[in-house]
Amino acid sequence: MLCDDPGLGKTITVLSLILRSFGLRTTTAAEASSSEDDDNLFYSYWSSSFLTVHVRRPAILKLINLALKSDGYASWFELPIEHFLKDKSALADYREKISEPICLRDLRYKYDKNDCSDFKTFESEVRLCFSNAMMYYPPDNVAYQAAERMLKKFEDLLSEFKIQQLTDATKSLSRMKKDTNARSLVDAFEAKKREELEEPLVPSSSTLLVVPSSLLDHWEEQMLMHIDFSYISPLNKLNAPLIYYHTSKKSTKAAKRSNPRIALDMKNIVDPIIFIDDGSKELPSEDVLARFPIVLTSYNRFTSDWKNGSVEQEIRASKGRSNGGIYWGEEAPEASPLLKVHWLR
Repeated sequence: MLCDDPGLGKTITVLSLILRSFGLRTTTAAEASSSEDDDNLFYSYWSSSFLTVHVRRPAILKLINLALKSDGYASWFELPIEHFLKDKSALADYREKISEPICLRDLRYKYDKNDCSDFKTFESEVRLCFSNAMMYYPPDNVAYQAAERMLKKFEDLLSEFKIQQLTDATKSLSRMKKDTNARSLVDAFEAKKREELEEPLVPSSSTLLVVPSSLLDHWEEQMLMHIDFSYISPLNKLNAPLIYYHTSKKSTKAAKRSNPRIALDMKNIVDPIIFIDDGSKELPSEDVLARFPIVLTSYNRFTSDWKNGSVEQEIRASKGRSNGGIYWGEEAPEASPLLKVHWLR
């Protein structure tokens, strides 16, 4: 929240807004999203006009082939059941118990002839191939055990496949944006991208206030004057410091030392409420900042830290290193702790 008006009215209004939502907390990306959301996004993308049959068909056929290569007993599921149950009575028994016999060879033939846009049906048909065996044979039978293994491996293949497809789609957003009919799909991918950027952020109930350096003292005075600290922190001792002033300046320390509400050492903070930063000292970690309901800093600090590197740049550099890549820069960027908190506002 950027504030540059020294007027008393605006200061009190902002403080009132902060205190009205006191205790609310941001959610993490994991809390905000789910695998079901990712699946729905994948299905929308897969059936959209951005993927042609010439892209979808070889991808699905490759998945079938990977499933066939995933287990030494995979050939049992490649051909129709008649190939294995040649005894007429056993075959009749099978058909009585299994209403929809299916094999991977038939699926490969089917998806080599259609547009492959219905991925949900493809998934369910491959699963049915394995679940039929698990329904017909007892658990101690080798066919049941092979089907169980292959079903698990197929689910793993599906998960990897969908992740890769969504990753590729994110890289194609600029092309999607040119299609006016794809606005909702583009919005969904951009929302997913925002969630991925928020994932490493520390959730908090904190408000970040960014003001001109000359107004730090003004905001401090107004907070001391208008915030009922006993209401916010009823368990705290009456005279315990609730404001931590983050500074390395001796003159500032001397001026603040006489105020019982202000601490110059974080060790003296019992129940932290306000963090005031004058920009003269290196910031603590994002985990520490996220503990303070109000963090007050200056434009100079914020703009300087922003120029040093964003969270997105840090993520990209770390992914490059973890994948064996090289970050082409003198130093990999490290974002400021101010940028690593998921601020309530």
